[in-house]
Amino acid sequence: MDTWSGVDQNPHSLNKYNYTESNPANSIDPSGNAPTSASGALSASSIMASISSGYGFTSISLSRVFSVAVGTAEGYTARELGALTIATMVGIGARVHSIATSSIRENDEETIDLYRAIGDTEYLALEGTGFQAFTLGRNAFPKQFFHSEGEAKKFGVRDRVAECIKEKQRYCFFHIVKATISKRMYNSLNHEVNEPGIGPIVTVETSLLPAFNAEVSAHGGVKYVGEHGFRLR
Repeated sequence: MDTWSGVDQNPHSLNKYNYTESNPANSIDPSGNAPTSASGALSASSIMASISSGYGFTSISLSRVFSVAVGTAEGYTARELGALTIATMVGIGARVHSIATSSIRENDEETIDLYRAIGDTEYLALEGTGFQAFTLGRNAFPKQFFHSEGEAKKFGVRDRVAECIKEKQRYCFFHIVKATISKRMYNSLNHEVNEPGIGPIVTVETSLLPAFNAEVSAHGGVKYVGEHGFRLR
């Protein structure tokens, strides 16, 4: 059953038993909460064919998928992102997931650490996945990361102040987590947004979150950096 509450403007999203908002031919739903277009990655029919035939990927065919852009500064191709999405969809422990994460580690030439400030709700969601994957959450907003713990901490303070004032809290706190990904995944993400007074933001769009999670899992999962608190005057 879909755990996301949906939005009133989209009646299809309110049905908790409706897969991909009644459009399974053109969409996939790796998270179970929000559909993603299958165009530009792998079609829904090919995804289902792959899964129904023992996930369809062998170590040889999957290695070919991941070898396309190895050794370049470019990001993942649509086909590679589709393969990573499938790997996440079938789950940790499945053969295709093991092959995908092994391929990521073998092809790494450079990794990048990204940091994110989160509240208790997202912390509990991460804990529910064994700190292996980020979830969409109720609002299905893209996930935003910073390049350093200090930048994430500044954003966490700024983000929490308004909420703490609204809730009339004198002492506020948040958590910092770290995600390690390959340079290729980093180049596939959005770097166009800059947070004033803090620095550039790396945005993981909702459609890329499953593939991003496969990368994070391949590099040891989400790392808990620590808790930060501050007092309002």
